[in-house]
Formats: sequence, structure tokens, C-alpha cells
Amino acid sequence: MKRAKVVDKRIVTSLINHLGVGTDVDVLHTFTYPGTIFGLHYEMTAYLDNAISEQSIFNVAIYLLQDGVNNPTMNLPGTGSRLMNQGDERGVLVSHTLFPRRILLVDTSLVVKDDKVSGHIKTERKVHAGDKLVIISRGDATLGTSLISMLTYWIRS
Repeated sequence: MKRAKVVDKRIVTSLINHLGVGTDVDVLHTFTYPGTIFGLHYEMTAYLDNAISEQSIFNVAIYLLQDGVNNPTMNLPGTGSRLMNQGDERGVLVSHTLFPRRILLVDTSLVVKDDKVSGHIKTERKVHAGDKLVIISRGDATLGTSLISMLTYWIRS
């Protein structure tokens, strides 16, 4: 007799605060049993943390990190180099570049423009116990950029 497949729906949120010039890795979920991720919906918003910075380039990736593998590195945005080192990109489920900025209007008032992105991917990625779902981000704003994320994903075991 075949065992019925169990489908587990997860909703996770992430807040990466005050990321300056550097990389941050936020672990969203550590898998405790093997299975298959078979869908992912995401919403991400990047915004400037201060009243001084005018703009930022903010790279972000939702990444499936295998157990025992070091966190991947993300290179500086806009340097002409690859987003990730060779071999690191195989775990990428989603990647985006966001541009939060402030705009000076004709009447000399400032308008803050957060940058938002959302989407849905149909993927089937096998996961094992100990694997992690992470968000990797890299910014270039000296005084900081923050990222708010919400992900919904489904796991079949």
C-alpha cells in the first residue's frame, strides 16, 4: 500500500535591518525531513533607513543552501562582476536587484520610493534534512538599506 504524500504549506517573514555595504544571510527555514519544494510565492520591499542616502542598489536572492555547504558570497552590485561566485548560483531560486531612492521634487520636497517586487515560481527542488532556505542580500548604501520579505512555499514529503 502506497503512503499518501503530505503537503506542508509554510509562510515565513524576514526583516533585514540596516544593511550597509556588505552581505547578510537570513535563515528562513531549516528542513528537518526530506521532501520537495514545489512552489514559491514571494514579496520583497527594500527601503532606505535614513534621511541622507539618496539611493541604493540592493541585490537579493532566495537561496536553497545544502547541509554542510558554506554560505555563498554575493559580490558588490554594479561592479561588473558576477552576482555570485562560480558554483554558488545553482542554489538560487529567485534573484532581483532593487533600487530604493529619494527623489527631490520641483517644490524641493523629498519623495521616498521604496522598491517592491513580487512573484511566483513553479519549481521542484529536492531538500534533505539539514538544508536551509535563506535570503542573501548585498547593499551599497553606506548608511543602510532594509528589506522586508514574505514567502509562502509548499513542501511535499
